[in-house]
Amino acid sequence: LGVIALTLGIRQDYHHALRTGSFIWKPLIFALFSISGIFYLNTKAMPARQLNKFYFVPALLGSFLLLGIVVYTLLTFDYKIALEALTDNRAVYCFFVVTIVGCFIYQSLWRLWLVKSAPESSFQAGFIAGYCSGFIAASAYAFHCAQDHPLYIILYYGSPILLVGLMGGFVAKKYLTW
Repeated sequence: LGVIALTLGIRQDYHHALRTGSFIWKPLIFALFSISGIFYLNTKAMPARQLNKFYFVPALLGSFLLLGIVVYTLLTFDYKIALEALTDNRAVYCFFVVTIVGCFIYQSLWRLWLVKSAPESSFQAGFIAGYCSGFIAASAYAFHCAQDHPLYIILYYGSPILLVGLMGGFVAKKYLTW
């Protein structure tokens, strides 16, 4: 978060985002998903550990929060605003920042955690680590990005998160052995 704030700055519409709550809910959604992923990864990092169903509570809360935002947007749907969100010229920048920062976070998780683990499924552990890395990067970048439309969030944040997750899975499948 500090690197994003120092290099890119906090979003231009800071006061408006505080009033509407988007300065809180958007990063919170990503943070909740990453917390669940870290709980899951910690459990699956060693063989024969059992998952606790409460590990999924943060992701469930994040899902409900995102669903609430989507429903609200649908109730007040404006085709023009949705089209502007999907064709925003900053979307490519968002995609690459979340992907690149996510890869750096994954690399840190790899060095500090994954190479010391013994997961039953290397691909699954790598995918979850990449997924968490992407969500952490998205959570930090959300403090900079002023685009709050759910379609934008799902497409331009979701795609790089999935990409980092898949890259992490394939890297782990190839190099994570015990």
